[in-house]
Amino acid sequence: FDFMAQPGLNCLAGNYNYKERIIVYLMSLPTVLFVFTLPTLYVVLVGTLKYKGWKQHPRFNPVIHQFLWMTLFVIFIVYPTLSVVTLRSFNCQDIGEFGRKLTVDFREDCPKDHKTGFIFIWSLLFTALYPAGI
Repeated sequence: FDFMAQPGLNCLAGNYNYKERIIVYLMSLPTVLFVFTLPTLYVVLVGTLKYKGWKQHPRFNPVIHQFLWMTLFVIFIVYPTLSVVTLRSFNCQDIGEFGRKLTVDFREDCPKDHKTGFIFIWSLLFTALYPAGI
């Protein structure tokens, strides 16, 4: 599911460069998962303060179950897109006199040619996290 390719978001994201787009793509999953943890943290905190134990809150089991189910569901939906976006950062094409350019955005130089550049390091980190890690 490529959420940035949706008609409304694609028009809004058209003005962003590749670096900004890859940040939005790859930080979307951690952001969504953080939002999913908020009810869980609330139940744990209230359980600890009011019910004398973090597992003692009466809604602890349903909240944890819902958190785990939604986390797995979201990862299942966005995992292919995030993996492809991450790996595309290493796909370059030689353009002759202009040098090697990133295939998905010919405005960007090939990240593999700039091993200390942001896009290369960011993509390498998230390659270890998404395609190789999950």
